[in-house]
Formats: sequence, structure tokens, C-alpha cells
Amino acid sequence: MPDQLVHFRLTTVSPVHIGCDEIYEPTSFVVDEQARELVSFDTAAFLEQLDSDALSQFSTICGKGTIVSLLELLKFMRSQADLAEGHRIKVPTAFIEHYTSTLDLGKNEHTVKQELNNFQIRRTAFDPLTGGAYIPGSAIKGAIRTAVLNLRNNGRREPQFSNRNADIQLQEHVLGFDFHHLESDPFRLLKVSDFFPIKDAARAIMYAVDRKKRRSEREAQAPYQILETVEPGTIFAGTVVLLSSPGPTSGIRSPLTTDEIVKALRSFYDVEKQ
Repeated sequence: MPDQLVHFRLTTVSPVHIGCDEIYEPTSFVVDEQARELVSFDTAAFLEQLDSDALSQFSTICGKGTIVSLLELLKFMRSQADLAEGHRIKVPTAFIEHYTSTLDLGKNEHTVKQELNNFQIRRTAFDPLTGGAYIPGSAIKGAIRTAVLNLRNNGRREPQFSNRNADIQLQEHVLGFDFHHLESDPFRLLKVSDFFPIKDAARAIMYAVDRKKRRSEREAQAPYQILETVEPGTIFAGTVVLLSSPGPTSGIRSPLTTDEIVKALRSFYDVEKQ
């Protein structure tokens, strides 16, 4: 069977956050409280607009290097909000209230540190060249892998492996390969591009709270997180290539097919989104 190239368009049906280990730094955003929007911008371009007095004030605050000075920095950025130009991201009323209460904190270092940690805004994956949101191919490939594992295992939780390598052992069992010989992994033949929005992806800031899927007398205890999300209805485009199997000598005992991938995605994620 020859290589198969499929062009895809993905439409988000719920808010999507893809972690990238980045947060919005105090010098990279301001909050437009009237419009209820966070304005994200390039810090260097912003600093170029400051007059000499404001730039001196900014440098003095940065030179302090204390936890409390981070709060001063947020207040300074707020005072210069009229100069901010960049991506506008919707925020809820609760975020505005959280933002203003954070700015009103005193100078107790312990309190300021704790509250600033609670105010961290985790960014979704973004293109460093444009600052716009996108979906990394690795995230989509991981989603496909999860769905295929579920399909091949018939949705069962068995077999269960109890040691610290349980995840690896389950994948080896279901996909029929050896992690010490990755050339036998059927997913090495699946190539997924990054997916970029057809139009600039609309984003929103949301508070994420932990909720158990199954009813329980005890609610989950994890603290909330402030996440940047891509809004529902955003369309992304990209490609998926399934390379032809190199033959029995490759070590791939159970190669993927496009039909299997489509079936796996429908059976797994149709249930997950309910």
C-alpha cells in the first residue's frame, strides 16, 4: 500500500488548552478592564513606546529583584496600559476581580508570593513568530495513539500493570512492540504536521477546576488553574501522513490503517465529549 496523505480540518467543540510550560510574564501583558480583555504584546516593542521617565521607572523596579517588586511591575504595566497593542484575549469578570485584588495587596512578602503564584496565567501552545495559538502535531499524534490503544484493547482497563513502567508495558502489550526497539512501533509510520488556524484563533482566559468523572462523596482537592484557551468553533488545518509498511522485516507486527484510526477516534472521543 502506498503512502497515504490526508488533509484535515479540525474544529474545536470546547475550550482547548495545550500546555507549553509558558506563563504570561508581568511584562508581557496588561488588562483592559473596561473591554474585559488581556492584551498580550512583545515586551521590546512596548518598551520602545515609553518616554525616558517611564523607562527609568521601569528599570528601577526591575532592578529591585524582589517578590514585592513583581507586584510593583504589574502596577506599572497597568499605568501604561494605553500604550499596549497586541493580541486581545477575553477574560471573565472573575478574572478582573482577581486582577484588581492582586494589585491591592500590601507589602507582606509571603502573602504577595502566594497570591502571585495563584495568579499565574498558563499559556496555550503558541507560534513564537506570531504569538498566535496552534495545535502541535505531537499533541494530535498523542490523541490518536490514545484512541488506537483504547480501540485495540476494546476499551478494557485490563491487563493492569502495577509497577512504575505500567504505561510502557500496556503500550507494548496492546501495540505489539518493544520500547527498546522503537523501529517496531507502528506509530513511527504516522507523521502529523502542526495544525494552524484558518483565521486568527480566538482565545479566552478561563479558570480550570478539578472535577471527578465519577460521583464521589469527596470532591477533588487540586487547586484551580488559570488557563489560556482556544475558543470553541476555531478551525485548524494540517496533514496526517501514514507511511507504507516497510514489510515484515521492519518488526512492525500490527501496522496502522487509516480506517482503524478514524474508527478509533470516533469511538473514543465521541464518548469523551459527552
